Amino acid sequence: MMTVRVKRPKDSKDSTTTSSMEALLYKPIDRVTRSTLVLHDLLKHTPKDHPDFLLLQDALRISQNFLSSINEEIDPRRTAVTTPKGEARQLVKDGFLVEVSESSRKLRHVFLFTDLLLCAKMKKTAVG
Repeated sequence: MMTVRVKRPKDSKDSTTTSSMEALLYKPIDRVTRSTLVLHDLLKHTPKDHPDFLLLQDALRISQNFLSSINEEIDPRRTAVTTPKGEARQLVKDGFLVEVSESSRKLRHVFLFTDLLLCAKMKKTAVG
């Protein structure tokens, strides 16, 4: 298992923490999942006549639809690809990371295959 050392904010007690690559790739989805659970609890304890009730319902529906769409997208991408050498390569996980170098931050898309770890950068185009 691959581990990554991550720098914490300056005001944190620990200057660095060690996380697995898998945990880092799941972190954004974990946040959405936790927010969905919080919205569900808020909605459960909010009276139906409260002005925010409908807004909470909409937010919960959007959040749940987002998580469902991620689950649906993962399955089709898990098909194996045969490499020129005849080896089967399968996408295991993918996600975004922020590369910190000197004083700049760059968004990277990381793909974990069964036999390969690929880090891609966003290419700027004239169109956007």
